Amino acid sequence: MKLYRTKVFWFSGLLDEVEPRYPQDYHEPVEMEQRGEGREALQNAFRDCHIAGRDMEVGDIVALDDGSMQRGEASGWTQLPQQLWTARVQQGQGRAK
Repeated sequence: MKLYRTKVFWFSGLLDEVEPRYPQDYHEPVEMEQRGEGREALQNAFRDCHIAGRDMEVGDIVALDDGSMQRGEASGWTQLPQQLWTARVQQGQGRAK
C-alpha cells in the first residue's frame, strides 16, 4: 500500500479549511507493507507509522492494495472517491515535489 503525507497539517475541515489537493499539498507516496484488509490494514498502518517514529497526521491518505483510498481525519477514516483521486494523481504525476 502507499501512504500520501500532507505537507501541511490539516484540521479535517474543523476550521472551514479547504481540503488538501494532490499534488501540491502532498509529498511523494511512501510504500508500506499492507498487513490485513480494510479497517484492520488502516489500523496497522497507523500503528506502524507511530512505532517507526513517522507519525501519521490528519489529512494523510492511505492507498490500500485493493485500490481504495482512505484519508485520516480527526473523526476517523473517510473513503475518498477513487475516480477523483486517480484523476488528480494522473494530472499531478511528476509535479508533486
